[in-house]
Amino acid sequence: MTTTNGTLPHISDANAHFHNSENWQIDRTSKFLNPIYITEWGETMHYRLNEIPVDVRKALLGGDNTIAEEHSPLDECVEIPSVVYSLLPDFYTQLLDFFPTKEEKDVFLCGMLPTIASVLPNVQGAHADGYYSTDIFLALVASAGQGKGTAAKAFTLAQAIDDELRYRSEQDILSYQAREAALEKGEKITEQPPPEKCHIIPANASAIAMMQALYDNDGRALVAETEIDSMLASDRNADWGNISSILRSAFHHEAISVKRKSAHRGKTMLKIERPSLSVFLSGTPNQFQELMHSTENGLFSRFAVYYHNPKIEWRTHRPTKQSMERVEAISRSAQMLRIIYLNLVKREDIPPVHIVISDAHWDAIDKAFSTLQNEFYHDEQRPDLMPSARRGAIIAFRLAMQFALLRWYNCTDENEFSLYDFLSKEENATIYATDEDITCAIHLARTFTYHAQALSSLLPRTTKAVSSSKASVMRFLEALPNEFTTDESVQIGAGLHLSRPTVFRYIKQLSGNYIQAVRHGKYHKVSDSIK
Repeated sequence: MTTTNGTLPHISDANAHFHNSENWQIDRTSKFLNPIYITEWGETMHYRLNEIPVDVRKALLGGDNTIAEEHSPLDECVEIPSVVYSLLPDFYTQLLDFFPTKEEKDVFLCGMLPTIASVLPNVQGAHADGYYSTDIFLALVASAGQGKGTAAKAFTLAQAIDDELRYRSEQDILSYQAREAALEKGEKITEQPPPEKCHIIPANASAIAMMQALYDNDGRALVAETEIDSMLASDRNADWGNISSILRSAFHHEAISVKRKSAHRGKTMLKIERPSLSVFLSGTPNQFQELMHSTENGLFSRFAVYYHNPKIEWRTHRPTKQSMERVEAISRSAQMLRIIYLNLVKREDIPPVHIVISDAHWDAIDKAFSTLQNEFYHDEQRPDLMPSARRGAIIAFRLAMQFALLRWYNCTDENEFSLYDFLSKEENATIYATDEDITCAIHLARTFTYHAQALSSLLPRTTKAVSSSKASVMRFLEALPNEFTTDESVQIGAGLHLSRPTVFRYIKQLSGNYIQAVRHGKYHKVSDSIK
């Protein structure tokens, strides 16, 4: 970088302050050793280790990065478990089989889940807080050029529905305009213009445009975007707070309303009593960071999050028979979903299709996510992640409902017309979730929640970590031999009923005063601590 007169710039006072290790601290309550920068004005800013100057990092870590390198937060993200693909209904696997790699399957599945959820109106299940639809929010995070676009192919599954709604709307508008044009001179049409219906709402819509689109579509829609920046355009226009509020309310089907400055189709107040919104967003880690702002704003915990970090390998651009057949298969599946959708929307005067989750299945969901909640609160000292565990159970529940309906559709012995009559006319239509539906949903939702935990390292938080018991830490120290490895410390911790993350946290708390790293993965006690 040079100045306008061609000379090299001097390091500014602010830059010198940034490079001074005395103005940095390490968050020892985080197992990822997150650095905290104290600005000249006394404010604190949270960073990742790879974002701070090298000399500062060395000073903070004492020249030893072993623990941080071994347990980088994003490196801990595991891919979607392979068992998921043996548990999914045939509707999903028949399409996923057209993708040659596991990484592509994972990304396409992430796109499928909110897209399919969005086209199942009048389907619900009972929850302790009321009735929930199948709708989910999902964010796919990956570096630029890492294959996020594969998820966009799944949006085609809702395209036939979107096309039909838009076509019908256009015809209604043309008919309205014809009636208006036929009026005698001086006469005014008394009816309001018809709504502009669609199914897929662009992510760059303003809050008022999003509300209008939801209102016109009876509260149901899909927001789908492969670049988070498109939604952030509203943030730059000081409108993001309103959109975030809409999303937070829609997740729990809470009523949302907005007042327009001027009347539109005769209304200045738009109110949606029970919104049903599905969302898919993808972007880079930096875009995700800008979108969420914090783990504690209520929006972060409402999203299923998946971090995609594939191996860097060349992928041929040559079309294959499989890639061409995939396009046709997705189109056929889109038409099948269109028929299911059109039959479900007919249930205006009868109760929704009810998906039943058995007591045993609720026990499985409760056990999986109460364990996660305890892990976040006690082992990880992250109370700010407890909402992610709690809403992870809701996401699992909603995924199970989606799977149950499509498994029933694929597996029932009824003929095609009986299926449609059941979906559109059966007053007490009930479908029971299977063991496969629940197990598959739990695997996915747990994976998403763990990925949310890892990605939370990108975001600042204000909630202080829960204090560990000093006695517990000292008992662990006393149990350690004078010299030990990382694996040995984990085994010793297990004997004290300490989880692996807790062991790593205790090692960080003890580092410096009580133990020191000899080399990568090997430690010894400081002499003063040896009894």
